[in-house]
Amino acid sequence: MVLLQRIRPCQSIQPGRLIFWAASRKLNPRMIAEPGLRIAALHSSPLQLLARPRSRSSLWAYGTGLLLVLSAALAGGSVLNSEQAHPIPLREDPVTHARIPESLRLPSRDPQQSFRLLGLGSRHVTFLQIPVYVIGVYIDSVTEHAISTWKAFDAEAFLKHNVALDHLVKGKGQIAIRIEPTRATNGPHLRNGVERFLKLQLAQDQASLTETELQEIKAAMTELRANFPPGVVKAGQSFVFRKTTENTLEMEFEGELMVVMKSKWVAETFIAAYLRADPPISEKTRVSVADGLQKAQSGAL
Repeated sequence: MVLLQRIRPCQSIQPGRLIFWAASRKLNPRMIAEPGLRIAALHSSPLQLLARPRSRSSLWAYGTGLLLVLSAALAGGSVLNSEQAHPIPLREDPVTHARIPESLRLPSRDPQQSFRLLGLGSRHVTFLQIPVYVIGVYIDSVTEHAISTWKAFDAEAFLKHNVALDHLVKGKGQIAIRIEPTRATNGPHLRNGVERFLKLQLAQDQASLTETELQEIKAAMTELRANFPPGVVKAGQSFVFRKTTENTLEMEFEGELMVVMKSKWVAETFIAAYLRADPPISEKTRVSVADGLQKAQSGAL
């Protein structure tokens, strides 16, 4: 079923597994309906039309967009690029069956900057191994090219001993971690998890850090705490944490830039935490990333 809702570009909605969205600047039959319209495909919900066309031209584009969305939903699901309305392939997490995009464009900075999915997996908690969120690890073209120049890559050494992790995380390119909860949670709960592993690593690294670096880390973690979404985070909503070329860590929530943490240590440590072996946040993500690194090293990603 399809739910249509008029919202602001950065406002969030409950999307279910598949999201089809449009943010066209002009009414255009090649685009999807009206500007600022997001269309979410839900698993089980009666058809609801919450966005009403206000003119004949709007009605024409509205109807055209609805037909395109219904066709895409019946075809098996993909995400529509907001600029070109072209389907973006999705990859399914084998455990949660959540489907995440094969590529990312992050609208808060350069909309032309594309990231490719390197690997994915899910984070589980408690002895029952309940999945709490799906993780996607993405790299830009600079990082992908750097990996292709590696003389060799040993997946087993990467998984057991973090070999090549520094080359990946401390390179000149950008890496992004996308996190999508599989069930409703809240911002403080997710934030506390991020702060916990940063503080644990800081306790190990503190003796080797300068006073300036420590002040930068303190300021970055204060910024993170102050700007993390405070309310409910619904299943299917997403965070993206990006290590930039300036060695800062950006956090976006549902396409809105929330904070820029100006600490190289925080940026590198956050990305490395999802990839290192001791202890792993998600072993399945690491295994998938190791496979992606092998493909990228051979130019087959």
